[in-house]
Amino acid sequence: MSRRRPTVFEIDDVTFEETPEEAAPEPPRPRRRQKAAEEPAPDPLEAEVSEEAVVTVPPPARRKTRISWLSIFATGLSGLAALALSLSLYAFVDDLFARVPALGGLALVLAVLTAVGLLGMVFREWLAMRRLKEVEAL
Repeated sequence: MSRRRPTVFEIDDVTFEETPEEAAPEPPRPRRRQKAAEEPAPDPLEAEVSEEAVVTVPPPARRKTRISWLSIFATGLSGLAALALSLSLYAFVDDLFARVPALGGLALVLAVLTAVGLLGMVFREWLAMRRLKEVEAL
């Protein structure tokens, strides 16, 4: 199957075979069923509003903060995992310092880089959450 190549032409060169007056009439639109003797509904935007009508907007409802058992469990479990990871990392770096001081120093630098990266990500997420709360307050 061959594709047709694009053609370049001038607008003045285009001729129409039929004029707009001679164009085929539009096909008839389908008719909607009308309900018998029904008045059209009034437009709510055009309805008259009395000056006594005052709209009061209630303040947004505050969500109740509750601590669930799942959040307590997840906090405890993640705290224990972080403690185990940090103690094993400390033991690993200490062991490397005892065996080969250069490798211990390298491991310490990499551990510090990891901690700085983690703190940076946490700080960025904290700022994003603050911005979301400010937008929500608006």
